[in-house]
Amino acid sequence: MKSCTVTWRRYHLWSGHLSRCVRCDVYHPWRWHRHVGSPLSVVIFHDGQDLPRMGFRQMVCQLWRTCVVPHFVAVGLHASSQRLWEYGISGQPDYEKRGYRAQNHARFVVEELWPWLHSRFRLLPQAQAHIVAGFSLSALSAFDLAWHHSELFGQVGVFPGSLWWRS
Repeated sequence: MKSCTVTWRRYHLWSGHLSRCVRCDVYHPWRWHRHVGSPLSVVIFHDGQDLPRMGFRQMVCQLWRTCVVPHFVAVGLHASSQRLWEYGISGQPDYEKRGYRAQNHARFVVEELWPWLHSRFRLLPQAQAHIVAGFSLSALSAFDLAWHHSELFGQVGVFPGSLWWRS
């Protein structure tokens, strides 16, 4: 078996689309360097503040050590106090106006986070290699992002999804 170390770093990215700083936890292979390492897949998790409680770092290490999946970059986007307004279906708030900022959130991921990731990591060019995922309401956002941005995300993780969204 291979040895494994997962590097974890916390970043605070300013988002003009959300008018706030977004806390991001980034997990990647130890000693991986943009100019030396192989290109990587990306997994973006909404509600990333929940990943440490799930033992995410240990799970990733186990996956890599047993060669179940190749190395990748994982990004845990922390929800803010605006979670109910930022997650949902872009341009289609629910009957209580939840999700009215979902389009701003999607623009943050596509226009601000994605270029930032490309500036720090050498990423695989195929959309099929990249995943966006979430839990409950953030899973609905992940599904919406994958649906509308298939040029970036070829896979989506919905754990479980708040697919009850309605007008």
